[in-house]
Amino acid sequence: MGSLRKASLALLLVAAATGAPAAQVSCYREEVRLAEGGAARVRLTLDVTGTPGEVVTVPFGHAGVTEAGLEVTGATGARITCLDGGPRVLAFTLAAVSPGPVTVRFDAPAFLDWKKVKAFGNRFFSYGLVNATPARLGRYEGTFLLPPGQVVGAVVETVPAESESGPRRPYEIVRVDGLDGVRLTDDGAAPGDTVHATFRFKPPRRPSLFLLALVGLAGLYLIRFSDLVRRDT
Repeated sequence: MGSLRKASLALLLVAAATGAPAAQVSCYREEVRLAEGGAARVRLTLDVTGTPGEVVTVPFGHAGVTEAGLEVTGATGARITCLDGGPRVLAFTLAAVSPGPVTVRFDAPAFLDWKKVKAFGNRFFSYGLVNATPARLGRYEGTFLLPPGQVVGAVVETVPAESESGPRRPYEIVRVDGLDGVRLTDDGAAPGDTVHATFRFKPPRRPSLFLLALVGLAGLYLIRFSDLVRRDT
């Protein structure tokens, strides 16, 4: 988080020097599907207004991903780079004909250290994205989904942060395609702004052997009680 904030001033200087690009990203939707083992499948959906042939630069928060692994529709020439040594960004050229949003799919092979398990079997999902571009980013929506058999325990931290005076909570617990997860939203991010989410998760609690024994005894009692009632009648 500290290194992301340190880039803010440099990004603002870049924005002032270069001027805002013509293309506008009105919505940046990101879906991260975490797999057991720590890898993730990521899909970016970008609503972009611009001229065909124009180069667009958007934030990119995933380390260890190479250009060869990018699957892009609605744009060409995608490349991962840095602006003045700041965090990574994704640049691409708008297609001559683009009937819908630009979509980018890729695998993040080491998204989370799966071997890192805390007390009571908890693992922590943590992800941050800095707007390392000279243009304001429109609405952000990040959906972070857990592997099958994992559930959200508690949301630890988000940026934007939850506020009692705010109009709405910036996150919600969701279930998509049978998978539990968290959805983070932000109405806009200026150059250097950050969105971030940290939450803990683990497998659902299983009934203890003692509880199962009690349920079994209760079942036997009901069967025995039913037999006694039938004999009396």
